[in-house]
Amino acid sequence: MKARFESLGAYLPPKKMSMKDRIAQMKNTPSFDLQHITGIQEIRIADGIKEDSYTMALAAAKDALSRSKYKAEDLDCIIVGSITRFINGEQRQLMFEPALSHSIKFALGRVYYHDRGDRCT
Repeated sequence: MKARFESLGAYLPPKKMSMKDRIAQMKNTPSFDLQHITGIQEIRIADGIKEDSYTMALAAAKDALSRSKYKAEDLDCIIVGSITRFINGEQRQLMFEPALSHSIKFALGRVYYHDRGDRCT
């Protein structure tokens, strides 16, 4: 069996912040140049009321499907790699079950899913 990526999708929250501004907000700032070491100049910040792990992952999946010749029901498997589990927007519930891939599976259609929530991704 050969696997390949036929399309990719992404979702980036619209709110942006410079890494310098983010470092300035830290309680304990690093003693080294974090921006220089990581190369990250700008970060995206999720709106905790409208955006959470589930809504952002689902938006990325829908974006991938919009670029694909396949439909959700054609998918063999959904694999999610994430250590975040926040759902329910404003309430910020930390959820471990059901797995994030399981929730996305039901939103897109009944396909096989595999969650790699135990790995730092």
